[in-house]
Amino acid sequence: MWPAAVLANKPGDGRRSAFRRKRQPPSAQVPAFCIARSLSISQAGEQAARIRRTYSVGAFSEPMLDYLAMRSYRPRWHMFVSTRKRFRKGDKGWAEYIRSVELPFLSEVRTIDSALNRYADDAGDIECSPETLGRSVEALPIPKPKDEYYLLAINLNADFATNIPSGWKLLGYDLSDETETSSLLNCGPWEGLLKPFTARLNSVGLLSRDDAESAQRLLPREWGMGMDHAHAAVWALYERE
Repeated sequence: MWPAAVLANKPGDGRRSAFRRKRQPPSAQVPAFCIARSLSISQAGEQAARIRRTYSVGAFSEPMLDYLAMRSYRPRWHMFVSTRKRFRKGDKGWAEYIRSVELPFLSEVRTIDSALNRYADDAGDIECSPETLGRSVEALPIPKPKDEYYLLAINLNADFATNIPSGWKLLGYDLSDETETSSLLNCGPWEGLLKPFTARLNSVGLLSRDDAESAQRLLPREWGMGMDHAHAAVWALYERE
């Protein structure tokens, strides 16, 4: 049977897929400098300032802005690579999935979410950097022609996010938090102010960078502050067969 996360329910309806983690309400005491342990004080301050510029529209209190700053910088890694299976029209579970997200015009999806594009041989992800990417790829299963591919994911918060890796093709941009659940393709249909973005998805269900960053700002407002997967990072996804 297809994983329950594929048939994820619409945000806000009180139900959660099997792959979601329960979120607790934000604390009013979360300081902005606690964004991530790996950040220096100066880096944390810069990140908090960036988030405040993004969200400071009079709608949120100072403690909530601090919470957003923390939640928006918590991906597990900045860059990782894996071998993934394609998920497309005709595959088992496709018809049910496409109905659940209300995207009938798609014939394939490529995403960071391993509930949709599963790992080849259950090999998982390998954390890497631009310098170690080649060696990391060599450690992965070789993709089966036409059915599998190498997926490279780069978080746009990374210092090297603007570097286009040689030999890789940009697929588009996905949205995900530290659970690697796609807020774009595995959280039910986008509605309200998010719905117009779905009309501009590319052939594999991904967004342009501008649309992804705009949607990132809207997600907490549309889904609610404490909702699963509303605080997502933008990931650039690349492929190599």
